[in-house]
Amino acid sequence: MRTRSSSLILLITVIILSFSYLNSFPQCTPMSPEECPDPENNGQVCPDTLAYGFLNQLYSQAATIRAPLTDTSGVVIHSIKLMTVDNLPPGLTWVSNTPDSIFLAGNYYCVLMDGTPSDTGTFPLKIVVEIYVIILPGWPPFPIAQVTDSTSLAIKILDNTSLPDGKTEQLISQSCYPNPFKKWTSVDFSSDVHTKARLEIYSIHGKLLDLKEMLAVPGNNTFHYNGEALSSGTYYYHLHAGQRMISGKMVKTSR
Repeated sequence: MRTRSSSLILLITVIILSFSYLNSFPQCTPMSPEECPDPENNGQVCPDTLAYGFLNQLYSQAATIRAPLTDTSGVVIHSIKLMTVDNLPPGLTWVSNTPDSIFLAGNYYCVLMDGTPSDTGTFPLKIVVEIYVIILPGWPPFPIAQVTDSTSLAIKILDNTSLPDGKTEQLISQSCYPNPFKKWTSVDFSSDVHTKARLEIYSIHGKLLDLKEMLAVPGNNTFHYNGEALSSGTYYYHLHAGQRMISGKMVKTSR
């Protein structure tokens, strides 16, 4: 006969295991229908452009996937199972925000891709999914096909420790400061030519939120950025000047 104390220990163990299981999923949040519209109901992957990464530096990017309602022949889809995200840069892995990577048709889910890239280049992503339908009422979903979706998404990994051969202009930057910031932050950079410079601010989902421009002069330059309109959180910045581009993270805080 099981004692009350042993039953209590078993209950506590189950609660702890359940809590650990639930918290093993990535801290990513899918975009809203407004941020990732799918007017044709044929499935969608957002954002259109993923953040750049740097060699041997931690990279983290979330992508939103909306499972289609029907396939190309009009068959009603119950769900899709994300089998793999192929052609990630070496050093990166992926995980979805569901325990089995099964996405119900018409709903929004997210996939977190992170790690430390060990090679440079542009890596076009290929998303492999298995399609499930209901054959007869009361039957479990049945897989009918496996599809490789060669999306337009790609992750570009740069080596910002050196400059390509044959280029005379240089663009050198330190991290933005202060970081975290409450209202204002600055990004210093240097250029050896007169050139147009552009500062782009992106959400962690890759959505362009703000853009500022200036004329850079030979020597030291500074972008003073007013981020008062941003909500508290983490953002990416891309700074373009001539043929050069540098990226980094900035954190907006309310304190």
